[in-house]
Amino acid sequence: MAVETALIAVGDQDEERTETLARVAAEEVDDDGRVVVGYAFTEDEFADAVQRFGFDRSANTISPGDVADRLASVRAAHDSLDEAGVDTEVKAAVGNSGPEAFVRMSDDLDADRVVVGGDRRSPAGKAVFGSDAQSILLDAACPVVYVRGDVS
Repeated sequence: MAVETALIAVGDQDEERTETLARVAAEEVDDDGRVVVGYAFTEDEFADAVQRFGFDRSANTISPGDVADRLASVRAAHDSLDEAGVDTEVKAAVGNSGPEAFVRMSDDLDADRVVVGGDRRSPAGKAVFGSDAQSILLDAACPVVYVRGDVS
């Protein structure tokens, strides 16, 4: 199956694995494909990032993607994809939970693949704490590639 668009679901906890996520996504897309680096903010996280990065809060045109592009984890993925020569863009959502936002983002992009990272958890750990990656795996309309955090 041709992969024209892949979405990387990136969070702050992915900072150490973003290069691996980017490499996997770059391998998934066709030569003329693109990789979208996605990020999901809560309302409070977005407001904090806008302030931290010095955006003009009086402007009504602050793009969540522009704010996300300043985050270390997003920047690392974007830079790795640029180095690999892959067409790249950053998209971000504000307000929804991470898994919901990424599933919606993949639908909006008509993504052919989603790449997510996660850590190894015991079955009890998943039951007690849940798993964002597991929610994306179950709810995304396209195939999902799971990259374990302890693999590089």
